[in-house]
Amino acid sequence: MNTGTSAPPTTCPLSRSASPTPLSPVVRALTATALTALRAGEPAPRPAPELLRAACWRAARDGLAGHGIDPLTGRLEPQTALVERLLHTITPALRRHEDLDLVREQWQRLRTEGTGADRQRTAFRGRTNTHDVVDFVISATCPL
Repeated sequence: MNTGTSAPPTTCPLSRSASPTPLSPVVRALTATALTALRAGEPAPRPAPELLRAACWRAARDGLAGHGIDPLTGRLEPQTALVERLLHTITPALRRHEDLDLVREQWQRLRTEGTGADRQRTAFRGRTNTHDVVDFVISATCPL
């Protein structure tokens, strides 16, 4: 029940650690790059669904610190090398859409500060308590 005496709700500003990675510019650049290649007559890559599932599982399991499966070759490589190669491939499209600086900045931040999952694992390791992870997420997204 609202008595009209409570303070108005405030919005919670997102802290830097909670800022989203620029997924939409990467997807746009991937799409533009693929369309350019198709228009030039290049065949579209068709990795096997099993390979894509394994690559997704490996990326989720190991994160950026581990190794991932290159969906075009099936080889196991450092995740950072896979991301760097992807960014190199889509750089012309990122530049065309004026997203290159944003994506590079966020990629550098992920490499130096880690992902949200990395920071949550660090919070958990402190006392191996899931409440610490929840407290971390709250403090990272809604600093007081």
